Amino acid sequence: MESKIVDFSTLAIQDLVRRGVSAREFAYCPYSKFQVGAALLCNDGTVFTGCNVENSAYGASICAERTAVVKAVSSGHKNYRAIAVVASHGDTFVSPCGTCRQFISEFSSEAVVYLVKPDLSKVLQTSVKELLPLNSSIQDLIRKSVSVRELAYCPYSKFQVGAALQCSDGTVFTGCNVENASYGDVICAEQTAIVKAVSSGNRNYKTIVVAAALGDTFVSPSVTLWHLSSGYFRVWF
Repeated sequence: MESKIVDFSTLAIQDLVRRGVSAREFAYCPYSKFQVGAALLCNDGTVFTGCNVENSAYGASICAERTAVVKAVSSGHKNYRAIAVVASHGDTFVSPCGTCRQFISEFSSEAVVYLVKPDLSKVLQTSVKELLPLNSSIQDLIRKSVSVRELAYCPYSKFQVGAALQCSDGTVFTGCNVENASYGDVICAEQTAIVKAVSSGNRNYKTIVVAAALGDTFVSPSVTLWHLSSGYFRVWF
């Protein structure tokens, strides 16, 4: 869904928005003085509202969106259709923070998001996918890289590595490390994925996820990956 500004009068979820406006009045925000309200619509039609609740230990504060989601989850509701977020900041629409975007996405990455001004003049209609791009695809890539890691052939190093490569057209190729008694002939997981992609006619990549375990250390691809890659793409460890 592409983001767009719409008139409140045209919305089919006017009641949801109004409930978000009402919830905003309960905000506890003695430090920021910034009131936010949220109304969350579950798939079965149930609505949960929330407001921001601040604390003198700022990290303990909770946003309106997460308040609504926590109320829903603790009542057995984990699938959502839409959420309305109400706040006032001049001419700007106030969107969920990064933490709230991830929090909502955990349960409903397809949810519609309505960003609302308290006067109900205009509404910015968007979606979790728009606000948190690549999130669902990254999660899928992570799962695939972890899964393919189990196929690694590494009798010498005992070090399993998996990789999932997403091409510009959305195609995904996976690979694991394959060792050989002649160490120079060993191929890394990232190389395996790229070779599979190239041999299938795909030479433009968007993202690669590399899965490996080495204590508290993130395992980075070898320098070979950077020479094999065609253009810029994002790397996740």
